[in-house]
Amino acid sequence: GGVAEQCIRALGNITVHGTKDAKQALTQAVVDAGMCERVVELLSHGESGVMIAAAGVLGNIVTGEESDIQAVLDAGALPALQSMLGSYDRGVVKAGCSLLSQITACGTKSQIECVIAAGVMSSVVQLQSRGGDGDGDGVQEHVEQVVANVS
Repeated sequence: GGVAEQCIRALGNITVHGTKDAKQALTQAVVDAGMCERVVELLSHGESGVMIAAAGVLGNIVTGEESDIQAVLDAGALPALQSMLGSYDRGVVKAGCSLLSQITACGTKSQIECVIAAGVMSSVVQLQSRGGDGDGDGVQEHVEQVVANVS
């Protein structure tokens, strides 16, 4: 991948390694540095490798504290996720569904209500109704998880 993809993957490595406390401290440093906004921008990059890696970084962040999830939501992740769910690239769709699944699994009731209010669930329902398009790529598994988390 290009430089942007390599940089975002390096940021992902920072937010995933170490003990739980070390991971949380590093994730907090990433959030405190204002990186969520920039990473969310990369969800709309256009190059699938960058978009998938950005979703991975945000996925690492949202598995932390409630405030980390809020930082990702406040950075504008939901409109970008809506776009990802409509992509023709199944890898991008899977990454978007996976991130949405993590947000809805780890988020508070009010954060899940934000997901619903943003209209993202209409894209999830469309994916669900398509069923096994691209069977074996993992999209349906994440779609079903999002639906279960929101129910």
